[in-house]
Amino acid sequence: MNTFRGLLAFATALLPFLPPSFAGDTISLNKNVNIAKVRVGYLPMVSSLAYFVATYNHYFVDEKLDVDANYSKTSDTLAQDLVSNNIDVVIELSIVPLLQTLDSSGSAKFRIFSVSRIDASNGFDGVLVKGSSTATDLSGLSSRRVAVFPGTTARDTFAAVFSAQYPSLRLPQFDNTIRPSDQLNALLRGDIDAIHAYEPFLTVGQKRFGFKRLYGSIYAAQLTPNPIGVAAVSESFIATNRDATTRFLRAMNRAVEYIRSHPDESRDILSKYTHADSDVARDMAIMPMSLTYEIDKANLNRYLELLHNMNQYRFRVQADRICLDDELAERTGK
Repeated sequence: MNTFRGLLAFATALLPFLPPSFAGDTISLNKNVNIAKVRVGYLPMVSSLAYFVATYNHYFVDEKLDVDANYSKTSDTLAQDLVSNNIDVVIELSIVPLLQTLDSSGSAKFRIFSVSRIDASNGFDGVLVKGSSTATDLSGLSSRRVAVFPGTTARDTFAAVFSAQYPSLRLPQFDNTIRPSDQLNALLRGDIDAIHAYEPFLTVGQKRFGFKRLYGSIYAAQLTPNPIGVAAVSESFIATNRDATTRFLRAMNRAVEYIRSHPDESRDILSKYTHADSDVARDMAIMPMSLTYEIDKANLNRYLELLHNMNQYRFRVQADRICLDDELAERTGK
């Protein structure tokens, strides 16, 4: 074990790949009450805050829902579980794996009911460098080694933003093989020159490691607001359980509204569910999500086109084909 054991252990402990302490809500089953079961998959990180709030505040209980929740480590797994009907709802994953499940007709087995609204003021991602780094903006990372989130979306988005701003410079050397829990330690050792970090590591890197934020949200730079994060429900679940779907989405809308009106209390809930230190959770960016009836489909279409042009998914699709129908979206707001 190297001399960075303590810092690595701290960072790893913050990666919430253990089931949260309050992973599900329980209700007393009364034969006179119509209790509906909903199988939920989620990522145990800041992007799932609306689910954490709905559970903690008993919004699912209020809607007479028996939520069977399980966490996953990747958006890819969640997307496959949803389209395979292993789960009914996914809370906050990257839209890309869902788009990759589309067939040539553009037919979708899911419906998106909420999207992220990332801008420069609330982005959950940013670029970190050592405090001693001489880089003052992204141009200083030309030909440098930059760790990015596993997969292709983060890498390709960073490359597109960099090329748009500095078309004459060589791209950074992206490394998407380093686990997020190892990236801070890799930067500390000097194995890499920068990190495109997500929360909680973005805040941990600054508060615990003394790194500086070189650049804000890459996703916001690509498109503002950026709808990369989505929550979705299985189309088959809607077809067979439309009333339960309405109740579930109504609970989620309450959670989104609570987060907007009680940001500090929401961060306290986030700390409980992700096991992050309270001072870290208080400084973390909260990814804002839309209510079911607030999805900006024109903006989502712009993002879908961007992703298609980046070869992130194969079959072009319009937002209307993958979002809730208007009647259901409006009904869940009542």
